[in-house]
Amino acid sequence: MTIGATLRLASIALASTMAAASSWAVPMAHAQLDLSTLKVSFTDNDAADGINASVELLWSASYSETCVTADGDGTCAWGGGGGQFQWVDNLVDPVATSDSAPGLSGSATIQAGAGLLDATMVGVSPAGERSANAERYGVITSHGAGHLHFSIDYSLFADAGGAPSFQDALAWTGIVVSPDLDYWGKHFQFDALLHRPATGFASSTGTITGDFDLDDGRQYLLEARVHADVDNIPAVPEPETWALMLAGLGALGLAARRRA
Repeated sequence: MTIGATLRLASIALASTMAAASSWAVPMAHAQLDLSTLKVSFTDNDAADGINASVELLWSASYSETCVTADGDGTCAWGGGGGQFQWVDNLVDPVATSDSAPGLSGSATIQAGAGLLDATMVGVSPAGERSANAERYGVITSHGAGHLHFSIDYSLFADAGGAPSFQDALAWTGIVVSPDLDYWGKHFQFDALLHRPATGFASSTGTITGDFDLDDGRQYLLEARVHADVDNIPAVPEPETWALMLAGLGALGLAARRRA
């Protein structure tokens, strides 16, 4: 398979109204994807094969998870000792989870239909696996070999809230594609944008775009995801490390819970 990938991020400068409203007393992070803005185009890669190439995208399920009340070791049992999660196999019902503890709250919501994916965390979390995630899953089917291009609008906001410089307020959005509907497979395309202010605040809106090639007759798992967390950690990974880790853990963790 020939794989081409590009990432173009169009950011809009902060408005004065956002700057005036950025004085949060505590750290917070918010991420949103607007699925109603998703645009997909498909170009035939092999005009000589006699196939009028086309692509089909069907959204199939929604998944929401929020973890604030983690276990003693800082991890989430997801329905056991800590965290809340919900999986919906239809697109009719909205999906929402929320969790709270003294000084920390989180929520993840997905509107019915196309809707919005929204994740928010407010407060200071001790080190550990605490976050909010909203995810929409779909299946891409390729009829004929071709080149797929997509674009989708995002909105991000993160504020350190006067916390120490090692405070990590992370708001993240991304698109993950896995061949053969395999949660455990390699993600051959990944596009993401994140905000992570060490101090002060950061915000942007814009469009994520991506390009990749599809094989004739093959199916691909498409995951649109938003993530928010506020961690009290001294070491901050590079943005690329965050992005790949979140994409991999999101898909693999979900697969483990589904198979269980």
